[in-house]
This record gives sequence, C-alpha cells and structure tokens, in this order.
Amino acid sequence: CTLEEELIKETEIYVTDDGTIFYKFPGDESTRSCMYVKWQGSEVKAVLPKGAIDYVTVHGISIYLEVQLEIYQLTFCSSIPSIAVREIRELWDDEIPEKPLETSPIISRIHDGNTYVYRLCDDPKSEGILVDEAVDGATLIAIHEGKQIYASSIESDCPPKLYQLNERTYHIEVPTPTSFESRFRDSSRFAYIAQDPADKRVNVLVLDLENMAFLPELQIIGIEFIYSIHVCGNIMTIKGACYKAMDDEFRMSVQLPDGYFDENIQVQDNSNGNTQH
Repeated sequence: CTLEEELIKETEIYVTDDGTIFYKFPGDESTRSCMYVKWQGSEVKAVLPKGAIDYVTVHGISIYLEVQLEIYQLTFCSSIPSIAVREIRELWDDEIPEKPLETSPIISRIHDGNTYVYRLCDDPKSEGILVDEAVDGATLIAIHEGKQIYASSIESDCPPKLYQLNERTYHIEVPTPTSFESRFRDSSRFAYIAQDPADKRVNVLVLDLENMAFLPELQIIGIEFIYSIHVCGNIMTIKGACYKAMDDEFRMSVQLPDGYFDENIQVQDNSNGNTQH
C-alpha cells in the first residue's frame, strides 16, 4: 500500500472510469461545496450553486451529484482543462435518496404502489428497477447493469456466498466484521468489497460478475481504517488512515494482481498524481 497524499479533513475522493480523481470538500446551505480535479500543479474547480453536496456517484467518466435538490453531471476535460457542469434534472417530491454506503447513493421511489430503485445517473422512468423481492436483514449496496445487489454479514470463519434470488436480484453474504465499503462499476466485470481493517490489514473480496463467483480474497497490509475504495485499471485507490498516522486521512493506492482487474481499461497518465497511474 502506497501513501500518495495527505488529505484535508472531510475531503472525499471519487475516481472515474478514465482514472480522473475528483476531490470534494463539503459546504453547507450558505456556502459553495467544492468539487475539483488536480491538474498539472493547480486545482480545476467546478462551478456549482451554493449548498451542500449530499449525494455523489460515479458513472463512466462523469460524476453525478445532488445540490439543492438538483442533479448535476460533472465531466473533466484535460484539453482545456476544465470541468463541464450539466444540469440533469430536479429531484421529484416522491424520490428518497439514501446512502447505504458512503460512495454508493441509491434513490428509491414508490409509484402506483410499487417500489423502484435506481442511481443518481439513471433515468427514473426507464431505468428504475422494481423491488419485488427485498432481502430481510440485508442492505441494498449497489445497482449493477440493471441488477440489485444486497449484502449482509455472516460468521467470520465462513467464506463469502452469493445467491441469485431472481433475474435481477442478488444477495451477497460477507464474513464479519459487518462494516464494509464496496465498488461496483457497469464498465467492469469485477466488484470489490473491502471489510473493516483488523490487525493492520484489510481483506478485499473480489466478485467476478461475469461468472458470478468470488476470487481468492486479497489482503492489504498497513491500513488502519477505510472510508472509501475506487478501482480503475489495475489500481485500487483508497481513502483511509494508516497505522503510522491514525489521526490523519490519506489517499493511498494498491496495485492489483493479474486476474483481479479489467485489462482493457485505458487510464489517463499524469505525473502530478491527478489521475491514477
């Protein structure tokens, strides 16, 4: 595990499919939240309305976020450089955004007596997924290519398990500890689930979404706490704390072994550490 940079407290990071790292510094109702990309020694900032950024998701090469009940799409352009901000739509009165995990907000909506779920980047009319078999005691942690992914905890000495409940609903049982962070991307055949660190190491469960089977788990040494994980190409980016400086927050990186990442992903390269490399 490599320490890439120390982060200002409360800064969140998000990595798009081309490896661009977006940084978010929170605002409140009277100030502007700050979303920016580090590029060639400077900060390229997105122009956003005043208000707190409550929900953020990554889809493709863009970031989708909610400010003052409006959903925006942010895309970084390196040739200018700038961040294009596009207003997508207003949140409807019957939409309920939730954050089952910090980096995976999901919206639920009841329409004609049925519950539908979808992401910030999805069209609620055409891409909402009917919840016809909720899983007792489990949390909806992700939506991947039109499928609902639920997760719950089992005893620590048990291997992870995957069940297909119907055509669009899957249930993952993850060994304790119960707190974990995950990363699912439509562009990737792999999903990553990081469990709570223990004994200065983190177990990462890797799910092959094409074969619907878990690979042998990975262990990352030297991490005391994880806030979020992001994967692009063969690099896993982690926001967390290391045992050498537990009171500080860092952006860290780990190179994944062969067979644990999508080899066809093209990632931007930048010597200043603004994109994964």
